[in-house]
Amino acid sequence: MAAARSALCLDCRAALARGERCDGGARHRVVRLDEPTERGRALDEVWGPPHLRARKAATVGGTSGGTAGLLDGCGGCGELGDCGGAVGSEIGAALLVVLVVAIVAVLLWWIGSKIVHAIRRHRARLRPRGVKWRPGGPSALRGTVTAAVGVTAPVTDAACAAWGLRLRHGDALGGDLMLRDGDSAGLEITLADGARVQIPAGRLRLDGTGERIDGADRHVRALDPFATAKDPFLPLAHDRGEELRLAVGDTVELLGPVEPRPDPTAAAAGYREAARAVLVPVGVPWLRRVDA
Repeated sequence: MAAARSALCLDCRAALARGERCDGGARHRVVRLDEPTERGRALDEVWGPPHLRARKAATVGGTSGGTAGLLDGCGGCGELGDCGGAVGSEIGAALLVVLVVAIVAVLLWWIGSKIVHAIRRHRARLRPRGVKWRPGGPSALRGTVTAAVGVTAPVTDAACAAWGLRLRHGDALGGDLMLRDGDSAGLEITLADGARVQIPAGRLRLDGTGERIDGADRHVRALDPFATAKDPFLPLAHDRGEELRLAVGDTVELLGPVEPRPDPTAAAAGYREAARAVLVPVGVPWLRRVDA
């Protein structure tokens, strides 16, 4: 990952370098996570204003067991046998039934109150706000990764040609995507017709099916230096994610536009020869790995 990548687009949740504009559009709002005031804007977007964050989920006071009092109250009669023969036995049996019914009623009330309290806490909890994941559409350009400068994936530390990362939150409102990121050190794709596409080093978008991960704390801390494990409100809060990796030999589709440019690695062309060209992405590269 680029060392200076510490900004976040609030509208598509792309991780960006400091001062970089989001490729999602001119209206996309970008904030820095390494600057307290701008990070506060991200917290407001994800969790709401400070007074809502301070309120948290409502906690209803616990109930104390009240069965002890029901077990008293008959001590003044002494032994039931003193009440006299069969009458005493009938009275004792009736009192026992009343006592059992009372205990069952108290237990049912206690269980019901716990359920009600749990429902209230669940409804009152604060939920983060995410965005919807918008994958790319169909593409007419398909090829194979034929060369790459190796990089290391941020969560699994696996060697690869390029990586993509999506962090999600299953309880989020508006969409479960909290962060998307991707990077390469440069790679080359050869299309079916032999044309070459050069992907420059740096940020990219990588679609496809990734490996399930449970967390990415190290990557989050690199993006958000103010993040701590005990903080319940983080701009990049997540409970799961996917890491996607490209390797040499993988089939990919190019989802963004490309344009021809002179090949910087080609030998100088003769006077009557056309300069050799390669294709390069326009803007941030957008790729999709095609799984067999």
